[in-house]
Formats: sequence, structure tokens, C-alpha cells
Amino acid sequence: MLLHAKGRGRAAKYHERRDAEQKYATRLLGLLTHERKEEERVAKERLEKWSDKRLEDAGLSLTGVRCARLPRGLYGRPVVRLEKPRRRGERAPPLLPRHHRFGSGDLCIVAPGTMGGCGAAEGTILKTGPRHVDVVLSSAQQADALAREPSARLDQCFSAVSYDRMRAAVEALTPNARGRDADDASAELRKVLTRDDAVLAAERAGGLTRRCPNDAAARRALHDVSGGELVDAQVRAAVAALTARVSLIQGPPGTGKTRTAAALLAAAVALRDRESKSRLRPEKRRRALACAVSNVAADNLLEALLRLNVSAVRVGHPAATREELRNHTLDAWALRLGGDDYARARPDARDEVRRRALLDADVVVASCVGAGSDALAPWLGLAPRPGQSEDFLDFGLVLVDEAAQAVEPSTYIPLRYGPKRVVLVGDPAQLAATLLSPATERAGYGQSLFERLWRGGHPTSLLRTQYRMQRDLCDLVSRRFYSG
Repeated sequence: MLLHAKGRGRAAKYHERRDAEQKYATRLLGLLTHERKEEERVAKERLEKWSDKRLEDAGLSLTGVRCARLPRGLYGRPVVRLEKPRRRGERAPPLLPRHHRFGSGDLCIVAPGTMGGCGAAEGTILKTGPRHVDVVLSSAQQADALAREPSARLDQCFSAVSYDRMRAAVEALTPNARGRDADDASAELRKVLTRDDAVLAAERAGGLTRRCPNDAAARRALHDVSGGELVDAQVRAAVAALTARVSLIQGPPGTGKTRTAAALLAAAVALRDRESKSRLRPEKRRRALACAVSNVAADNLLEALLRLNVSAVRVGHPAATREELRNHTLDAWALRLGGDDYARARPDARDEVRRRALLDADVVVASCVGAGSDALAPWLGLAPRPGQSEDFLDFGLVLVDEAAQAVEPSTYIPLRYGPKRVVLVGDPAQLAATLLSPATERAGYGQSLFERLWRGGHPTSLLRTQYRMQRDLCDLVSRRFYSG
């Protein structure tokens, strides 16, 4: 009778937890849908109701430009150059508007400037100059067709990809209609989001290693990879992150958040390699996934990892990566691995080369949305099966930089890989995510996962020394936002 009552209590708790998960996900999905519709509405209204002059004055379009295909592409992708045509008597073409809003990595649409021309093509801004904009297209046929048009135009592009990936990540939190998990990693993800915080904070996990390292081993690894350049607060934060199931690192401006993040990633790889050497039968090699809200922040993470000689590959469109780092993108790795035939290979053959390139790296770097890209999709939402071979991309550690500036659903995308350890780095005292809908902002959609755990009392490591501001400014910020 007691066992029966105990069983009933356990079942009740199980269903209560599932109901809470469903309610939580339903609320998030509603806010996500509302924000998406608002962005779609604004984009559609501009294109349908605004004149070309108003769009150009707002920096959202460039009209009356000439399109020419450049002889050199970008890792097998065609590149076109858009520039204002030279007028009679001018020594040089006129400058593009200084207030245009096109920047490297932005999605855009290149279309004929006249009715009845070839179709429009989606592209990605490669770079902008005072007199031209270079755009990467996906098809050589589109590039050649647009180059034959007498004029062209460039418009900002609304993309639903980020919303689709966030929706899939939120849905992974809840069981499907059959009562099963949405994917293999969702159980791990729900532990991060729904378990009692006191239990969560006390948990320890190995991450990239089979066993969780002790503090002394973590300190030695950090010293070895960083050359002893981390200060005490940075070391304590990194050690806590290397020995805890879920950890938060709060870094006010100029305190070395990215530097600390890169060092703990490098130390995790070093600890993994040491454990592997000490075993007669090495474990399958786990890797780390390092993400950030923006492409700029992801590039900063990549740069910091490369300084520490970590084998890191950047996933994402090469045009969205800083020029000096493009040789470390997945496209560049695949081109070196596949040779001259890579660009001409069939899509399935190119995917195989990219898969091999990913398996060669110790750390994969991406934006949060980029973590759900086609390159990583074969492993998204899966967990390695017992005895699975080395060709599985198992992310034992996921780190998210600038996590306090991300809406919760975007952080869930990298967490869908079911990591053993999660590290969130950010600062809730700085600006939160930018929202378009006042309704979603009032409903708290802009709150990050970092802030929710932080406000809930999850232990947080604070980086206390900053290296950027003058003393008076630092004291003002410290008193006003960080309680001294």
C-alpha cells in the first residue's frame, strides 16, 4: 500500500513537471510568434507602401545601381559588385549614401531595376565601400543574369530562419503528442531549464571528460593553456565552470569575459586530451560548441581561441565572418580538405567533406542561430548511442558568450545538443535584446536565460577587475550598476 502511494506520488510529480514544461513552452512560442509577425509586418509595410526614395533615404535600399560579377568568388560562391553608374563628365562614380544600413553578413535581396527582368536573388553582404557593395550569391546563374541587366537594386531582407530554429528549440522542451521526448537531447535541456536550482547548482558533470575534474586539475590546465595570465577572479570563474553542471559568469565591461571563456574552453580540451592519454582504451573524443548572440561576438571568441592555439572552426556564412578570420571558417577548412574538386562536387559529396572538417576540430564556433545550421543539422537533437564510433559530433560542453543579450529561445538552439556542461557568460546589467513588439517586451520576452537563472539565485561568478575604463568612470559604473 505504501509502495502504491509512493508510486502515485512519483507519477503525480512527473505529470506536474510535464504540465509546467508545456505551459512554459506554450507561453514562449506565443511570444516568439508575436515578435515574428511584428517583424514581418514592418518589413512588408516598408516594401509595399514606402516609395523607393523613402526606402533609400532610410538606408534600407539602394536603387539605380549597376551589377557586375567579380572574377573571384568566395570559397566557390559567386560575388557581384553593386555600384552607382558613372554619369557623363564625372571622373568617378558618386558616393553611396553614408547612412545606408548594409553591413557585412546582412541578408539582402538583389533584383533587376526594371520590370520584366530576371528574378530576384537572395544574398549576403560581403563588404561595403564608399562607392560599392559586394554581395555573395548562391548561384552562378543568378549572378550572370543580374550582371546582364541594365540596372539593379538592393534591399534588406526579412528572414524567418532564426525564428524557425528558435521555434524548433522551444518545441524540443516538451513531449510530443505521443508522450515521448521531442528529441533525444530534450531531456538534458529540460534539466537545465526546469529542475530545482539548488539541485542544479550542486550537480557536477564531466563535460569533455569522463569524470568531472577537481579544482586543482582545472587550475593546472588553465595555467598551462593561458600562461598564467588570468587574474584570480577569472581563474575562479573558469574553475567553477569546469567543475559544475551549469555555471554563470558575469562580466561587466572590460573585465575579460571572452578571454576567460576562451581559456576555460582551451583548458577543457587539454583536460580531455590528458585523460585520453592516461587510458588504455581512450574514450570517444567529445568537443565543445562555443556560441555567441552576434557574429561579431562569435568572431571575438574564435580569435581568442586561436591565440591559445586551439583547433577551432567557425560555422556560418564566410561573409558574416571578419575577413582576417575567414580562413578558419568551415568553408575554408572544407576547401583545403577537399582540394580543387570541392567547389565542383555534388552537394552530398560537399556535405561529407564538411562533416570530416567538423570532426577535425576541437571547438566549433557559431552564432546561437548558426548552431542550428545545415552543417550541424545531422547532429541536432541527437545523443550518441552506446558504442557509437568516433564519427559522431558529441558536444560535451556548450558555452554561450554575451548570453545576457539573447532572448531565451535563441540560447536553446545550441543547448539542444544535450551537453553535459553548460556555461553562460554575460552581464544582465548591460542592454538586453532589442525587440520590435512593445507587447512582447512588456511580457518579458526580452529576458535572457542567463538573467532568469541569475535572478533565481543561481550561483554566479563575477569578474571584478576591468581594464578598459578610466578610474572615475569605472567608479561611477561600479556604484550605479554593480553595488560597488
